[in-house]
Amino acid sequence: MAITIKKVLCPTGSIENSDATYSTTVASGGSLTVPDSDINVNSVNEGSVVSVKDIDINVVDSSGSVTLDSVTIVGNTVTIDVPDSSPAPIGATLMKTGQTTSYATGDDGDIQAGRDVDFFTLNYTNPFGNTNRFTDELGGATYTNNIVIDWSTYDNVAGTVLGYYRIKQGANVWSDAVANALALSVSTFTSGWRLTNFKELLNLYKIGDRAMNYSPINQGAGNNRYWTSTTLTGYTNQPYFGSNAWQGGAVVAANAYEWLGCRNFTVTGTTLT
Repeated sequence: MAITIKKVLCPTGSIENSDATYSTTVASGGSLTVPDSDINVNSVNEGSVVSVKDIDINVVDSSGSVTLDSVTIVGNTVTIDVPDSSPAPIGATLMKTGQTTSYATGDDGDIQAGRDVDFFTLNYTNPFGNTNRFTDELGGATYTNNIVIDWSTYDNVAGTVLGYYRIKQGANVWSDAVANALALSVSTFTSGWRLTNFKELLNLYKIGDRAMNYSPINQGAGNNRYWTSTTLTGYTNQPYFGSNAWQGGAVVAANAYEWLGCRNFTVTGTTLT
């Protein structure tokens, strides 16, 4: 018995994307190559990508990947919100002194000139997302390692901040204080410590309270004298000192005073090294 094979024709097929903005037909037995998709960034065509594939978008700056504020997708528009960039600093106004009582119109307590909201409060957020001027190295106020980070000194371009070891060290003659500060080792921060200079010590002094006896420095109410690494010009045997109930000046290096150590920390995100 003879078998007759007839050609069977299928109907023309159609293809479209999920919102029907692209559609076409495919003839029976034919094939179709889906066109690539154009990528427009702020209305400027930046090229094309293969259709029907996942697209990876990497947002970076000179330091690496950027932590985005948000990503939203509406239709075929992807909006990527990146954090505001900080202009390179060219200087900063001086800190407020902490004096809030006024005795005459136009005095410091009246005008309260200077940077930040007050002695303890920044007018911006530190890398840990709070406005505390003083924190420990983890961004809190536990001070387990007795390290105090002063975010008023934060250099967001260099990525550095000044920190203090808040435990006063025993009385030494000046040369020993300098050497002992260099040998200071605190927790995992085993190097990089040094004796505070005059301005670094003064920056801890709250004029309004006439003392450094506040948390987190917490040096007590006594009139302790502290060496600085700064010496009187032309008199190498006369370093400057400052006291807890502030008085300061230059005295002979053979005196035995207490001292505080400080260190520059590198800031990477919320990690200090």
